[in-house]
Amino acid sequence: MLSRKKKTSHLLHLFLTIITLGLWVVVWVIVAASNGSQNSAIDKRINNGKRLR
Repeated sequence: MLSRKKKTSHLLHLFLTIITLGLWVVVWVIVAASNGSQNSAIDKRINNGKRLR
């Protein structure tokens, strides 16, 4: 029975954790860039409105 027992691969868990973390970082960067460009567009509209008055 002891020979059938499987060991947990901690290296596999570490590898999968790093991959998952990397994917979340990529998503975070994309969302941050998108928000930044939208905020810049809003700032330009606000500044243009102030100049027209």
